[in-house]
Amino acid sequence: MPDSNTRIQQLSEQRLHDVFIIFSFIAMLIACMGLFGLVTFSSERRKKELSIRKLFGATIGNIVMLVSSEIVTLLFVSILIAVPAALYFSREWLTGFFYHAEISVTTIALPVIVALSIALIVIMIQGMKTALTDPAKNLKND
Repeated sequence: MPDSNTRIQQLSEQRLHDVFIIFSFIAMLIACMGLFGLVTFSSERRKKELSIRKLFGATIGNIVMLVSSEIVTLLFVSILIAVPAALYFSREWLTGFFYHAEISVTTIALPVIVALSIALIVIMIQGMKTALTDPAKNLKND
């Protein structure tokens, strides 16, 4: 039968786990909102250019690629910075425990894949919205 200290430790770790899950979800939500804002700002800034390209025969795919290219580059740069930092700090944090746990590839790869998927979905939705707007509305102010 486990003693009371072990039970308290287990409850404490479970609460810490729950807090990490909640704040991770909140961080992902804030990141998605920021990404949506960045894509919207980028497409609004280049609205006239994209409208002219559309008038000259650019396809929806071309316009989506134009809108998403700089943001996808930023995403990959951020992944190149975040993955080594996450590995280093998580290994340092785990060395403080009596039972050492190794970080598997899936522990890092799964969040990267989920973050990229969410980001690409947000980029594609906003890119499609930009590509499907009427170019005459964007250009008639000139």
